[in-house]
Amino acid sequence: MLELLDLEPAPDPPLEEVAANAGLVRDPKEIPAALAASRARAEYLVSTGRDLTDADETTAELRRQIKPMPVGAFLNEAMGWSHESPSAIERRRWPDLERPFWAE
Repeated sequence: MLELLDLEPAPDPPLEEVAANAGLVRDPKEIPAALAASRARAEYLVSTGRDLTDADETTAELRRQIKPMPVGAFLNEAMGWSHESPSAIERRRWPDLERPFWAE
């Protein structure tokens, strides 16, 4: 599916930068992803990881740089999907990806 999208990969941040941003999010393992998204000036950081998406003091600095969102909230708020739309996608299989769901 990623091959069908016009994506530009964000490079991993240097280890020194990761260390310098130790308090960016709750789980240190998530810091490289958060920094890469921020450095790429992404509008959203969509994740199922609550260490990135919880709207509390542990993500305050990250939220000053980028908008982290759970998948469902992103689909609803940013993409304008109804709550029923994701269930239609859940029923799709790999062969269905030959025609993108957004082109239907």
